[in-house]
Amino acid sequence: MALQLLRFSVLLSLVALPLNLYARTVDNRPTVLVSVFNDARVDDATVLLAEKMASQIYQNAGLLLIWRNCLSRLKLKRETCMETVDKQHLVLHIERQARTLGPDIYGVAFLSEDGSGSYCDVFYDPIAELHHRGRASEAKILGVVAAHELGHLLLGSHAHSPIGIMRPQLQEKEFWTPELRLTTFSPAQAQKISGRLARTQAERVYHSHAAGL
Repeated sequence: MALQLLRFSVLLSLVALPLNLYARTVDNRPTVLVSVFNDARVDDATVLLAEKMASQIYQNAGLLLIWRNCLSRLKLKRETCMETVDKQHLVLHIERQARTLGPDIYGVAFLSEDGSGSYCDVFYDPIAELHHRGRASEAKILGVVAAHELGHLLLGSHAHSPIGIMRPQLQEKEFWTPELRLTTFSPAQAQKISGRLARTQAERVYHSHAAGL
């Protein structure tokens, strides 16, 4: 039987995104806040394990992810979770399935024509199906897909690479074993993300000072 391919997708969006949010730096590592909307109502334990998996991928690249699980906090309004977004505050939606994309699409990042973006979706139903065909947990697959889509937002256009977490296609057999080894950023990718985050931080400082004048 021919191996099926896990495919990721990047869509272009012409929505303008606002620029400023409070800065975060922990242990001098570039830090990104991710607001998560669990619209698919995946159980909290699976989501938390997936976030841990994605965090490890970014930690290995010298980057820190801070998660804000919006729908699991009853007192945290949706508006608060999306108060302002930019390259240091990303928004991830967990949906059941893609409405307009093929059934073999597991995630999508929304980028403008200049390669900027802060929103991405991952699709849980095909992830659960892939889990049942292999031995990797739903949480691990969800974490890999989330890390990939967040990578598109952080790297911008032309983020795909022949190896590592940003490959455009992952063979299904790679999810047949519990341990997923091909989930890293290259040093060049990690450096590019750090540089883009540094520029975003500089923009925040500039706009903050300009607002205070």
